[in-house]
Amino acid sequence: MTSRPKVLRRPYCRFGVVAATLLWAAGIRADEAAQSPFRTATLAQRQPIVVGTVSDTFPYSYAGPDGQITGFASEIFEAACRAVNLQTTRAAGPAAEVRQRFQNSEFDVLEYQAVSVEPYAEFSVPFLNLEGCIFVRTDGPINRLKDLDGQPFAVLWDRGQVEQLMQQHKISPRYVSTPSQEAMLRAISSGEIAAGFVSQLTELSIAARDHLTNIRMLGRPYAGLDIRLAYAVHAGDSELLGRLNEGMALIHRSGEYDQIYRRNFSQLGSYILSAEDVELYASGGLACAFLLALWGYFHQRKLRRELAVQASVLAEQGALLQALYDNIPMAMTVIEPHGDTPRVVSMNREAAILYSVDLPAKGQPLDALAVSEDIRRLLREATVNRPPFPTVTVSEAALKGGKRFLEVTSVALRPADTAGTDRICVLVEDITDRKRQEAEIARSRRLRAVGELVGGIAHEFNNLLTPVMMKAGEIQVSRPDDDELQQDVAVILTAVQRTAELTRRLLTFGRKVDQRAEAVRVGAIAAGCFDLLRHTTDRRIAWEQRIPPDLPPLYFNATDLNQILLNLLLNARDALMDRLAGSASSQWVPAITIEAAALPPEAFEPPPNPDGRTLLGWQLLTVRDNGLGMPPDVVERIFEPFFTTKDVGKGTGLGLATVWHLVTDAGGQVRVESALGSGSAFFIVLPVWPTQAEAAEGAAPPPPGRSARVLLVEDEVLVARPMRQLLERAGHAVQHYPDGQEAWRHLEGHLGAYDLLIADVNLPGKNGIDLVGRARELNFSGRILMVSGRFTASDLQALTRLRIDHSITKPFNAQQFLQAVNRTLGGIPA
Repeated sequence: MTSRPKVLRRPYCRFGVVAATLLWAAGIRADEAAQSPFRTATLAQRQPIVVGTVSDTFPYSYAGPDGQITGFASEIFEAACRAVNLQTTRAAGPAAEVRQRFQNSEFDVLEYQAVSVEPYAEFSVPFLNLEGCIFVRTDGPINRLKDLDGQPFAVLWDRGQVEQLMQQHKISPRYVSTPSQEAMLRAISSGEIAAGFVSQLTELSIAARDHLTNIRMLGRPYAGLDIRLAYAVHAGDSELLGRLNEGMALIHRSGEYDQIYRRNFSQLGSYILSAEDVELYASGGLACAFLLALWGYFHQRKLRRELAVQASVLAEQGALLQALYDNIPMAMTVIEPHGDTPRVVSMNREAAILYSVDLPAKGQPLDALAVSEDIRRLLREATVNRPPFPTVTVSEAALKGGKRFLEVTSVALRPADTAGTDRICVLVEDITDRKRQEAEIARSRRLRAVGELVGGIAHEFNNLLTPVMMKAGEIQVSRPDDDELQQDVAVILTAVQRTAELTRRLLTFGRKVDQRAEAVRVGAIAAGCFDLLRHTTDRRIAWEQRIPPDLPPLYFNATDLNQILLNLLLNARDALMDRLAGSASSQWVPAITIEAAALPPEAFEPPPNPDGRTLLGWQLLTVRDNGLGMPPDVVERIFEPFFTTKDVGKGTGLGLATVWHLVTDAGGQVRVESALGSGSAFFIVLPVWPTQAEAAEGAAPPPPGRSARVLLVEDEVLVARPMRQLLERAGHAVQHYPDGQEAWRHLEGHLGAYDLLIADVNLPGKNGIDLVGRARELNFSGRILMVSGRFTASDLQALTRLRIDHSITKPFNAQQFLQAVNRTLGGIPA
């Protein structure tokens, strides 16, 4: 009954990329995430990743005979890192020491950890789900759970599950902490402690290796004591968590996970000695006893001891096989063809959970099994076909949780050319989440490609808009008395500014390039979202904004606020579209409303504030719709990643999860109210912090004390020409180069000949960042002004490192360009 293992048994714990990133990240506490030191640098900058490795947890992570760390958890981690090109370096030690050092932020990753609620950590998708049990000494005094009252009971680092079980049965054992699972089992075997809590698979593995034959399970496994093994990262390290989850998903799809699983555990099911061998030995012993009575007597005693040991080993192997069958994370059903009425021989726990049935009695007819018709059909087809070799099919079936995609594998347990009753093992795996993850990965790649395309188009738009704005501004300044001309130029500038704003929105929603907070007004963000959506949706929907004009600004990342409001508005729009598609009343008017109100600081508990700023108050944002509404069970799960009520292919289940993450990460709160037939209301509470003082818009700094010598490096002729003309009219001497490599060859021999270097970021030959970097290496003493149609996050980091004096983003008008030049040259003596 061996089979290809899957990673976890429950649908909500399947592997996922973008995932990943998002299922477990939703549980991060905002206060811990905000203080995480692992968010100050990108994953690429931190490589190699430092991994805390446990050296004393057999068979998952332990030191082998050669001193190297090995084990199932360690091999899975290495394979996942290889799959996503993640470089690592290890620091090994005992479990307790490694976990403490991880809490002290000495490591990026904890390689082996049972999933629990920890404020300092965030867990990957579990790589194994084990059944926890209580084990006692075979010849000890403990025969039932009540006997543990007052007895020494061994636990590891977390005893929460065991304490709940003991409290339910009103038992008070004396808890004893042990450093490892191996030490716990040795202490039980020697009688130092009465019992201990460990997974069944772990106990059988260690007992088989160390020949601990005097340990047994107390009763049967108790419900709710499952142990989920995963990898831990620091709270807030979502980029590393997403990479680990993506790596595990990839090795699962490639089959490498299956190979590692079989390599670590398949040998535990090996058969030691057959019944025929036992009979042969017994016959030989009896023959020898007949010939030599005295020698036979002693030999019989030896055989009896060997038989007792063999019986114990066989029982242990049987228990191990049963444990593997019960705990393997794949639905397994053994069916025996019986004419036209196949019978169920056995079904493991995963199958019972997947089919939502109780474990059937042995020999129960398949037609009497309380499963859905789709499941009954799949099992019957797998039995009737009786494949001579394993066959795999993918089918869609109706389960208790809805329609799911199932991968069905049929395996004949007896070759067709042998006598006896044929049996078929039907292995069923729920691959719905895997198919969704594959679709999400493909969608993520398409979106990245679209984002790059949008960025390139926006850059070209900005290059084209810049000369139009500059020339129109010059015309306005040069002909102030021509009213008709002023009106025409104003129309041109208005159209150009609206085009520039559209380009900025494309960059904002296509990819986030600047993570810095700034003073943003909710009304302006809401109006922009309305403008973006109202023209692309049903015109019957009324859009209403109730935001006071004097509402103070938020000190918040503008892109994050855009994303919060946009996701909520899209959710409201979909609710209205669903109701419009049904039988809506003629008196009903679909509407979406955004409201905002200021609240005092004492309205909610202040969020953590590492910068020492004073909380000014709160802003309550409300997004309402009068759509279909949601039932209570949907409201409870609305913020879960990948949870969606839409059909397959029509929703990712990430929109509201992203809203929850962004709001809580900023120290805010999210609440939802909904009723069927009445619509929904989402309430977002955000803290109001004091903003940094900014210079008044349009106030130009004083011009420099003298004309400057300027080296202008700009490849776009339509942009370079008006820039050069403006500089020369302002009294500056300008030298222009359209190629970065040519400009560098000139500047290399004339470093002291220029007071100001103006360079575009994207240049042929040598880009602007490389040009400035070379100039800084040779101690260029002039000022530097950088120009670009799109500054990415990496561009901003590089320019900060190179200590540029100022930057300006295209498109800009003549006044803005000269202001930027004057700010850059400010302080140069005459």
